[in-house]
Amino acid sequence: MIPDCKNLILFKTKLFSSRKKSLLSIKVLLVLSIIFITNQSVWGQGRITISGKQLTLSVVLQQIESQTGYTFWMEDGAVDKSRRVDIEVSDIPLDQLLGFVFRNQPVTYKVIGQTIVVKSGPVISKKQVIQGIVVSDGQPVESASVQLKGSLKGVITNTRGAFLLTANPGDTILVVSCVGYEIREVNTVDNKFLQIEIHRTVQQLDEPVVIGYGTTSRRSNPGSVGTLSSGQIDIQPVTNPLLALQGRIPGLYIQQTTGLSDGGIIVNIGGQSSVESNNTPLFVVDEVPFSSNPLIQTGSSIVPQGSPLSYIHPLDIENISVLKDADATAIYGSRGANGVILISTKRGGVGRNQMSATSELGIGKIGTRMKLLNTAEYLMMRREAFANDQVQPDPNVDDDLLSWDTIRNVDWQKELIGKTGYIMQDRLSVSGGSKAITYYAAGSYRKETTTFPGNFYNKKGFINSNISTTWGKRKIALNCSLLGTIDDKTLPYEDPTSIALRLQPNAPPGYNPDGSYNWASGYRNPFAALHQLYKAHGSNLIVNTGVTYSPWKGVRLKTNLGLTSTNINEITPVPVSTIDPTLGLTTSYSTFGKSRVTSWIIEPQFEYVKYLGPGKMTFFLGATLQGINRSSELLYATGYTDPAALETTDGAASITTVDKMYTEYKYMGFYMRLRYDFYNRYIAEVTGRRDGSSRFAPERQFGTFGAFGLAWLFTEEPWFKFKKRKLLNFGKLKISYGNVGNDQIGDYKYLSAWSPLIYTYSGIVGLSPTRLYNSDYGWESSRKINFGFEGTLMKDRIQFSINYYRATTFNQLVRYPLSSVTGFPSLQGNLPAVIKNTAIEFELTTINVRKRLFTWTISANVTLPRNRLTSFPKLAASDYATVYTIGKSVYSTKAFHFTGVDKNTGAYTFEDTDKDGQISFPNDLTSYKNVSKSVFGGILNEFSYKQFSVSLFIQLVKQNGFNYIYNNRGLTTLVPGTSANQPKYVMTRWRQKGMNTNVQRFTQQGGSDAYNAYGVYLASDAGISDASFLRLKNISLSYLLKKQHLITTTLPKIKFMLQVQNLFTLSSYNGEDPEIQTNFGIPVVRVLLMGVEMNF
Repeated sequence: MIPDCKNLILFKTKLFSSRKKSLLSIKVLLVLSIIFITNQSVWGQGRITISGKQLTLSVVLQQIESQTGYTFWMEDGAVDKSRRVDIEVSDIPLDQLLGFVFRNQPVTYKVIGQTIVVKSGPVISKKQVIQGIVVSDGQPVESASVQLKGSLKGVITNTRGAFLLTANPGDTILVVSCVGYEIREVNTVDNKFLQIEIHRTVQQLDEPVVIGYGTTSRRSNPGSVGTLSSGQIDIQPVTNPLLALQGRIPGLYIQQTTGLSDGGIIVNIGGQSSVESNNTPLFVVDEVPFSSNPLIQTGSSIVPQGSPLSYIHPLDIENISVLKDADATAIYGSRGANGVILISTKRGGVGRNQMSATSELGIGKIGTRMKLLNTAEYLMMRREAFANDQVQPDPNVDDDLLSWDTIRNVDWQKELIGKTGYIMQDRLSVSGGSKAITYYAAGSYRKETTTFPGNFYNKKGFINSNISTTWGKRKIALNCSLLGTIDDKTLPYEDPTSIALRLQPNAPPGYNPDGSYNWASGYRNPFAALHQLYKAHGSNLIVNTGVTYSPWKGVRLKTNLGLTSTNINEITPVPVSTIDPTLGLTTSYSTFGKSRVTSWIIEPQFEYVKYLGPGKMTFFLGATLQGINRSSELLYATGYTDPAALETTDGAASITTVDKMYTEYKYMGFYMRLRYDFYNRYIAEVTGRRDGSSRFAPERQFGTFGAFGLAWLFTEEPWFKFKKRKLLNFGKLKISYGNVGNDQIGDYKYLSAWSPLIYTYSGIVGLSPTRLYNSDYGWESSRKINFGFEGTLMKDRIQFSINYYRATTFNQLVRYPLSSVTGFPSLQGNLPAVIKNTAIEFELTTINVRKRLFTWTISANVTLPRNRLTSFPKLAASDYATVYTIGKSVYSTKAFHFTGVDKNTGAYTFEDTDKDGQISFPNDLTSYKNVSKSVFGGILNEFSYKQFSVSLFIQLVKQNGFNYIYNNRGLTTLVPGTSANQPKYVMTRWRQKGMNTNVQRFTQQGGSDAYNAYGVYLASDAGISDASFLRLKNISLSYLLKKQHLITTTLPKIKFMLQVQNLFTLSSYNGEDPEIQTNFGIPVVRVLLMGVEMNF
């Protein structure tokens, strides 16, 4: 090549300015002049082979001279400054070898003709441009990191997978990596344009995770999000999707309030953060908020706090995401103050048309029972009570001793709640599509009966459909989805569980020989009560339409429209024949309830994606307009003479409007999220939201909230990637912090309210003021911080995460107590009360065996929550003075301290704190019992062998809870010794002086010291005890019969399934069920379901 004249002059100048110019200048000028005149264009044509370790630069140069026609000229001392090199090359070009030898050397070289000049100083070389595309399976890979090996210099690929970067001639190796793909090294020599193929890795870390208004992966998510896929939902025979989450997501606790289908479910993320406001999280179904407030009015005795989420079929769900920390929830503003649960339903995909049909049959029985007295034990208790009280049974009252059959022995738990319920479920779905359009449609029918005697049932029909299409070179996309449910149920008006626990074991039969109800003296007939029915017809509709337009590269405009409508009509007819004749009623009556909730939402959105240097920036902006209308009506109709007319108001002699309500809630918000992903290693995310709520007065309606999240994938660092990755395959540190608001109080609380009077004046119903106007309160706020560490070991066979969170809620929305002279008991307002929730969460997944035919994995999670009320000004003067204590958990209950049984009298004793000689309220309420979970979690074992799959899930909870004693509060007539059955443990009662026991003597006489002591006992800390349990929550077995095993080839596959829910429970709980913790609701039901799934 011909040397550049300008460079030659500069080179001369440098030489003349050096300290040794007097010795070198003439020699150098002479040599360069000769080279310039006799220039040869043979540079780069020689090929060299050299092998050796720790070779000096002079040895390498001698080898080059001997194998090529080139000679070296070296500045004095230059070789002495050079470093030794390891070389193992064969038949490579000279320019490549020189680039390798002189890289990172304190000397430089320049080729002039066939002479290579070596001198001291930094390397000055011409930059090379490296460009190409990264693909996987023929598709471009976006956001892949392309780096020069051994350097921090690099870029990330754009949406087309393309990249371009400049490098020194010696930088010939690229390291290509991307989240979810294997790392690859590529040599850039002789490649003008590179097409680099990388292969996807199958890891749980890279599975899509649905977050607020988007998706991410667990690997790159700086927030705290728990997920449950359809694979884990489908194997659980539950009727409410919330029950599928029990014990499977750390930080999330779900508790049933009854074992009855559609019953209430308590959902808590991160503990109780509010004194009075709603602590329920926000539910979003296919981008549409869904109200979880119960609508049931007349059926509250049988389906307490009924959950509307039962209107969503679990088999329609693709995945559920639980957003827990501020970074994940802040995008939803005040609606997400208590966490967010995102439910995404199944959708169609690109591919051939598919049809799936499933049919299942099953049974259900209660899972736990209390050990109660039999007839012999019961009669012994009764007679001993009379002996202790030194009185005789009364023939007019004590029928169980004097009139009923004393040989008859009935297990009323078996008779009233121990029957077998039956389940039938069928489902048909079709799906398919192309790149231009995809579709999915499914219809399901489910019917289940109860464990009560009688023809009770709950029937539901479900439909799920969606269609997605694109056109205009995919610039425009349309998605429409619809979820619909129809519900029809007939149940008893009251849950018979409480009767089953109290009814005497020798109580007479429910029916006379002629089939009429038996109204024997002293007998409350439970079978008559079972014919006082609760009938409900409900429906639910969720419609969503999303339109997306992408006018330019990196720009996306979207509008989301959603509508929900939930309705329920209830009737509770009570025929006069089911009422005890001794009450004197001669006509029938009915109660009618009607409730409706309608919600609409409009959300315009803007997203901009830009590749800035070695990173990717995503800016998301949106607005929310939402309205919720609620209406309800409750009627009480009496005077029916025709039992056939009980389900209409036409035959009633009198109709009273018990309650009629209409509320309107309006919400408006503006939100943004800015995210920057630098080299797939450093991730920063900032979220902000401005919310407006109609639940506050006009001058206090708006609040501003925000959060940030940071994540560092330190295993993607060059210094870690190739040296230490054998130990830790993946590692991420993350932190998030934010401030969120809460407006979860009733509507119109700031307005004055008036209520109708019970009595009329001149036929006119008057009004009385019940609430004062108060505009001086605003948003309740929470500050949340979360730290997390996630990683994988042993080639990703061990995956773990540790999270710590702390949430501090202040500016509590509570009721201020007012002086009685105002005529009002309280006033809504903000108090600087502070509640602090903390927790440590652990998750661990291990792949124990991973063979071609056999796999075994274990997944476990544990949460250790803590809760404390750190501040509550004016607590002593508030309604909460006997409920909460500063420094204690808000789950703590104040109670009298139970000290045992007096050895002399045999009556219960308690701590007399104020030493006044009597146990009084509230002075002696000094015992604090924490009724909450100290540990909860679950363990999942999954096995597969050939076509067999087995899954076992165990739920574990360590807690204190309300036991059988507490749940009898106010029922002093249930004193052991009275005419009501008791748990077997009462047989350890006190019987003689000096006896040491925790059960007082039997008594039945009102006013006796033991009878009075029992009333205090119900309000003591004896009613709170260990309610920990370990429950085999789910067992699932399946066998997949593939096409090659079938006689006919028209069916691609058939799957046989066996699923069991709530198989058994280990607990020392003093009561029926340690989860439900009540004497008035049926315990958790054990379900066994068998079915077959056929795919066409």
